[in-house]
Amino acid sequence: MKKCTALLLLLAMLVSGLFCAGCSDAGQTGETTADAGETIAAETLPETEYTDILGERDFGGADFHMAGINTAFSLGEQTGEAINDALYTRDQLLEETYNVRIVTTPYENDAILTDVKNLVQAGDPLYDMVVHTISNTLKTLGTGGMLLDINTLPTIDLTQKWWSTYANTNLQVGGKLLFTTGDITPTYYNIPYAIGFNMKLANDQNNDLYSLVREGTWTLDKFGELCLQYTLDLDGDGKMTNADQVGYAHVRTEITSLCHYIGCGFTLNTVDEDGKILVDLGGDNSVTAIQKLSDIFGSIKDNYFTMDDPIPMFHAGQALFYGNSMTSLILKFRDMEDDFGFLPLPKWDEQQENYRTSVNTWTAGYIGVPKTIADPDRTGFMMEAMAYMSNKYVRPAAYDNMLFAKVARSEEAAEMLDIIYDSVYLDANYVFNFGGSGTAVFQAIMDGKPFVSSYESVKQKIDTSIADLEANLQ
Repeated sequence: MKKCTALLLLLAMLVSGLFCAGCSDAGQTGETTADAGETIAAETLPETEYTDILGERDFGGADFHMAGINTAFSLGEQTGEAINDALYTRDQLLEETYNVRIVTTPYENDAILTDVKNLVQAGDPLYDMVVHTISNTLKTLGTGGMLLDINTLPTIDLTQKWWSTYANTNLQVGGKLLFTTGDITPTYYNIPYAIGFNMKLANDQNNDLYSLVREGTWTLDKFGELCLQYTLDLDGDGKMTNADQVGYAHVRTEITSLCHYIGCGFTLNTVDEDGKILVDLGGDNSVTAIQKLSDIFGSIKDNYFTMDDPIPMFHAGQALFYGNSMTSLILKFRDMEDDFGFLPLPKWDEQQENYRTSVNTWTAGYIGVPKTIADPDRTGFMMEAMAYMSNKYVRPAAYDNMLFAKVARSEEAAEMLDIIYDSVYLDANYVFNFGGSGTAVFQAIMDGKPFVSSYESVKQKIDTSIADLEANLQ
């Protein structure tokens, strides 16, 4: 009990020291007004811990063994680095509370795919959970019949905010959820596709972008307008080069186009009540959205030069916007001279109720469960408890890392992060590109290829592609 109490005190100190104002639903336990002495102590607020709802468990010192990208785990000791220390303390508390041993096997490369495949084929129950990419590791394991249906694990509640609730329905294939994402891994904070913006350039022309988001007017039309407004031939040579200023520094990839399409509130597939995957991208609203995105990207086609230009241009203050996954925004611009902030992807229009965040599936922020796990009850319980504690303790550290170490400090910036992370969305067609339907969307948006005729040419292949995948997973 003494050791557990010490850990709880350490966690309280960690959260209070790291938590930034404005990070709603991210572990905040009290409210503070501007005047000293008006702090409402967390101890006086009645609160039911989710761990109380989960109940007591004693796993007899058994291992909960995770394998994955090395940045998903603590180093096994406190180092003074915020996320590592939050992970370490989370794991210590889990061990003490449930009499379990947290074991991790970190990987720096794709060797994890071969290792997990060999273990599963040998019937070895070594790993309880794998943390890696969807586009390579988890998709390959899943289609190879090596991952368990997460829906079948006891205790896990995928409707809770620490799981990506927007994703869990439309990621189902044949009624199975083979991989998902959420606060359970700190690499979750790397996966969203977001918009970085140069605060100096925005302020120079009195564009309050945070207010646009808050008021619901951060729309595709406004985005296109600003992209054109900030595209300038700085050297006056009559042509756009990487020596000029662009509105949007981006790469012309499938990820960029599909993320913007999803950001407009559209989906690449749905799943009906019987678990059947439905792909219908030919509706009037979908076609209209794709055409508008095509028009916008066509109008700024001279904002793109090569794959190597977007990062140095935004870093040098030559772009208002930069679009990519959060891992790129955080790692590439930590020494940027100008302050920059985060924005969610623009909505389709003001009537769209919520912002929607799409993701980069090549970033290692996703989880799967090998089908050879020894104890599904223990694995499911530990995953739910870990996801909850990660939301409560690790998310504040991740926010702190992004806001205080990398970008301008403000409550508004923290608010933008809540919007981005609380609306993460992913569907099966984004991952599997049924019949080439995702490619048709990409070619229409980025290359101006007529979408209706392209979609008609692949439409017959979509159902066959879905049926083949579902049959492969039986």
